[in-house]
Amino acid sequence: MNLLQALEKLDSRLHQRQVSHSLVPSLILQGMVTRDTQDVDVLSPVIDSELDEDIRAVAGIFQLDPKWVNNGPSSLADELPEGWQNRTIPVFKGKSLHVFMLGQARDDPHQGLCLL
Repeated sequence: MNLLQALEKLDSRLHQRQVSHSLVPSLILQGMVTRDTQDVDVLSPVIDSELDEDIRAVAGIFQLDPKWVNNGPSSLADELPEGWQNRTIPVFKGKSLHVFMLGQARDDPHQGLCLL
């Protein structure tokens, strides 16, 4: 899957509808987990029905699973350190779709840089 092309197409659909969304994906999209994947697991926010409709439309164009963007691991957000939403880093910025990765939580002198 060419994730960038799919995100660009999703951004275009959202822009046409004059709707904006910001997503925080889990670790796979951020390159912190290397297993093969065909989807984008979103920690936040909960995907509403309108966004899901656009996700499914893009899936049809790129022959992806209809749930290529989903809330599979959203419960992990409950386990992240307080304030994690304020430490996100932009990784994709379209006209109507912004995707952020998790940022650094703190410096840990015993482990080096600790990532969320």
